[in-house]
Amino acid sequence: MTKEKIVQEENKYIEDTIAQIKMRSNFGNILAVLSMMVFLWASKIFYKRLMSFWKYQKEEKLPEVSLSGRIWEPPSNIDPAQIEQLFFASKNLTPRAFTATILSLVQNRYYKLTRSDQKVGLIFKKYEYYLKKHIRYQISDFRCQIKQNQVRYRKK
Repeated sequence: MTKEKIVQEENKYIEDTIAQIKMRSNFGNILAVLSMMVFLWASKIFYKRLMSFWKYQKEEKLPEVSLSGRIWEPPSNIDPAQIEQLFFASKNLTPRAFTATILSLVQNRYYKLTRSDQKVGLIFKKYEYYLKKHIRYQISDFRCQIKQNQVRYRKK
């Protein structure tokens, strides 16, 4: 092997290496462009689905939890004692249900809570509270009759 042949082989080897590097560089550029296109396509689909979700499928906020610790409220025409019996399937009532029933009667104005005028007790003086029957308004056929004052309103 002569020096010229060795230089020729070395030049050929250098040219082949440069060609491979260019081919790999071109392949890397093509792969980078394809991956960028796939990323942009996936981003576009994600954006469309996100906008669709925000527009059509987003759920409304849950209502606030009531004082009873539940999200929903029972129907207003059922007494608290009946609701407790339905929940626990028992005939016995708790003091909490009794108190709730009394307060619902006060709320519906069947009874009224009244306080004593003076405090009672030896050491710890407190007011006493009583239940009194509330004055009810009777409404029928657009007539309103107040029993206390005997004032009558009629539709003319």
